[in-house]
Amino acid sequence: MAIIHLPAGYGKELIMNTPLVLSPGDVVAVGQTIYGDTRQGKVLCFFDTAPILAATEGYGEFPIVVTGKLFGGRSFIAKEP
Repeated sequence: MAIIHLPAGYGKELIMNTPLVLSPGDVVAVGQTIYGDTRQGKVLCFFDTAPILAATEGYGEFPIVVTGKLFGGRSFIAKEP
């Protein structure tokens, strides 16, 4: 599960309801909910764990990147070190 908070000024109406993608592994979200308000949008998304585990080696923490789309052709990226 990941919760993405867009920066202030990017409301929920800007977020396209297309599946987010998590890297490593280019894992497509299996479910998501867009919420928030006109000042700040948020996305709660869920991923299957098997493809994530297959794309990583070892144990511990790994950097991840979640990518989504905004209306107007732009994308947003959320990174976790």
